[in-house]
Amino acid sequence: MVELHFGRINSIDVKKNTAKVLLPELDNKITNPLPILTEASKEDKEFFTYREGTQVACLLIGNKGSGVKRGVILGTWFTDLIPCPSGTAVEKRIWEYPGGRIELNKNTGNLSINLVEKITITVPEIEINAHVTINGDIDQTGGINSTKTINSNEDVTTKGVSLLEHPHSYTDDGSPKTTGAPIPSGGIK
Repeated sequence: MVELHFGRINSIDVKKNTAKVLLPELDNKITNPLPILTEASKEDKEFFTYREGTQVACLLIGNKGSGVKRGVILGTWFTDLIPCPSGTAVEKRIWEYPGGRIELNKNTGNLSINLVEKITITVPEIEINAHVTINGDIDQTGGINSTKTINSNEDVTTKGVSLLEHPHSYTDDGSPKTTGAPIPSGGIK
């Protein structure tokens, strides 16, 4: 016999992507570990696990007297108490977690990522074919190679030498037309 039941996640085995479910309608029985359905599990994989207490629908297999040994967790849903994170769910795919939110607008193609901590990307190379705007500081440990002009609205300083205001040492004859290399700001004028 196959039956549809509703309950809450009681415990989770993240390595196996299974969970035990508390079933209030069956005198608070707890199922054996049930697999959690996912969208992809072969070459393409998508992994997501629920938090304890999440409401879920389960398809359970077994005779009435055999308990709740086999089945599968079908998924969860939104309610008035736990609303959908967007009123335009048809246009967007949203992943929302306590640590942040990722939103893909299917109509515009815009991807919005808002995270609490940081993003770490580890790949040999990243290529961006677009104008890039960064609203914040940049710390860099590697070099910069540019095939175009680098523009700045502020001063540029390297090894203590200001590009806008740096003194030069003069040649031996004191000629102002030929100067030596720039010296650190605040040095000889």
